[in-house]
Amino acid sequence: MCVALSLAILLSSFIVQLRLSTFNKVYEDDNASVGSLQKMLDICYVSGTEIGTAFNTKKATLFAVGKAYDVTIEDLKIGHDTISWNDRQ
Repeated sequence: MCVALSLAILLSSFIVQLRLSTFNKVYEDDNASVGSLQKMLDICYVSGTEIGTAFNTKKATLFAVGKAYDVTIEDLKIGHDTISWNDRQ
């Protein structure tokens, strides 16, 4: 129960920060672009840093679906760490 409550508080913090940011406007304008995803990761990184949460990019991956599945897309970052696109098909 304690872990579930901690996770709920953590996620609530990220959601609040995303809602307070300009992310919603960026998302609508860019139609879920890679730039919008990077903006979301930046907001989550700052929020996580403020509450003492670190992200493990070694356990994270990105993948594209739809028309962009075979397009080369620039890797994203959370803080100074890179999250790479998964190229497995």
